[in-house]
Amino acid sequence: MKKHLLLFLLPLLAMCGLAQDSKPTSPGVTIIHAGHLLDVKTGRTLNNVWVVIEDGKIQRVGAGAEQGANIIELPNATLLPGLIDAHTHITYDPTFGYQELGISVPKEALIGAKNARITLEAGFTTVRNVGARAYTDVALRDAINEGMLPGPEHHRRPL
Repeated sequence: MKKHLLLFLLPLLAMCGLAQDSKPTSPGVTIIHAGHLLDVKTGRTLNNVWVVIEDGKIQRVGAGAEQGANIIELPNATLLPGLIDAHTHITYDPTFGYQELGISVPKEALIGAKNARITLEAGFTTVRNVGARAYTDVALRDAINEGMLPGPEHHRRPL
């Protein structure tokens, strides 16, 4: 659970400005206390950081604990924004040869679901897909966006 939470939320670090805020927390807040955080805007590594998450989104990054929050301690971890893969064929398996001709469109969609989970767990939170049959990648993207499947944010190559 902690691993998936980090993978889904860390891409937002680059967008939150890394500014400390004094906004109080509510009981449903989760705070990740990590040893380090890579600030990709400045290229610096910040130490002893507190990432405040509310409603599934990072609200602020700063220092210091807050009352009434669920705290996840990761003292040896380095947080970083999610990785982006700009050239994927997420609904394909990396097998080559005649056996690929026997893969049905429904099976290709299931392969995509498997690959989306594997890609997300590897730290890639965004992908750009550049080819799939019968819009299986679009169905996969929609299922991920609807919360039916775990997976990275999915961008289809423009036509």
